[in-house]
Amino acid sequence: MSYEVKIHAPADLSEKWYVYIYSAGKIIKKFYKGLAKEDNYADRMLKAEVLKSFIEREIKAGWKPDASGLPQPENNRYTIAEAYEIAYRSLSSMDRERTTLSQYKTHYNFFIETLKSQKWEDYPISKFETYHISLILDIMQNSRGKSNNFFNHHLKNCKVFFKFLVRKFIIKTDPTEIIEKKKWKTKEKRLLTSEEQTQIINHFKDFLPQFVTYLKVLYHTSVRPKEIRLLKCGMIDTERWIFILPEEITKNDKKGIIVIPDDLKNDLMKLNLYNPDYYLFGIATPHSTDREKTFVPAPYPLALNTANKLWKQEVKDKLGIDSDMYWLKSKSNNDKMRNGMSLDAVRISNRHSNAEITKIYATEHDIITMQQNIDKFGIFE
Repeated sequence: MSYEVKIHAPADLSEKWYVYIYSAGKIIKKFYKGLAKEDNYADRMLKAEVLKSFIEREIKAGWKPDASGLPQPENNRYTIAEAYEIAYRSLSSMDRERTTLSQYKTHYNFFIETLKSQKWEDYPISKFETYHISLILDIMQNSRGKSNNFFNHHLKNCKVFFKFLVRKFIIKTDPTEIIEKKKWKTKEKRLLTSEEQTQIINHFKDFLPQFVTYLKVLYHTSVRPKEIRLLKCGMIDTERWIFILPEEITKNDKKGIIVIPDDLKNDLMKLNLYNPDYYLFGIATPHSTDREKTFVPAPYPLALNTANKLWKQEVKDKLGIDSDMYWLKSKSNNDKMRNGMSLDAVRISNRHSNAEITKIYATEHDIITMQQNIDKFGIFE
């Protein structure tokens, strides 16, 4: 008896999708599970095609669809290398930041290189357990003489790949789920003092005052690097004085609403915001070396590292202040709390999903909270 595996894929996503087996002029089995979870046509089709593929493999391997029992992901006979390539190609086609896509590529290349060095690339992915994945990551780290930070970085990407494979029914469980990060002491944030902050402001006022406004956006709003680079004049509501960030530029793909405090508002009111399509901190002509035409409302976005390069050259090298520009976010959060803002209000201003994330950026949260409650300690008498 011959079997044909097909996909029922109506254009209307509210209708049921399924993969079915057709034989002897009729449908003998349908598979619905998980397909409806994908809310766009391309993702749903990808999941359906993966399901169709391993059903076909099962049939080719001898499974009789008209007998009892369902095909299982772990029986799809993909090798570890084949499965990882499926994950890589799919993840690389998604709408992600360029740095994220670059990280996926590097991780994929290192992972496959390590598999081949151990001659494991042709083993079925179903045979790989937590021990094996942890061992691969250890080999990746040790063969390159890298720190634990390297291990943790690739573990993060490894988890992304395997979670994708679970979602697409290529594996049943995620073997990376219980692998823990290795101990690694991150570089301690060296925040600006109030005096240094004033020194930096006065320095840029002399030759690039518009960059002070850029720094104010970073300080007051905690806007992320990608967001501030793609921020346009039309994203400013000048009646309510808020930024309205479309989901296309935000990290979590959700619309962002950010209040503009008066200190920043006063600067923005001096700018020419007439063209809604102009980048708020743009450049008048691509590759221009005229600083006066940078960080101004303009038709072109700045290059990715323009702001960081300027900060390094002027703040770190000329002024000798060894603090990263994006650490202004932590200084701002600490200052907000010192001014009496609650942790939850700081969380909302940062657009964090929970307060634990906010505490990472509000580096002095604990001591500020204790200092604000010092009068409640009582007297030992």
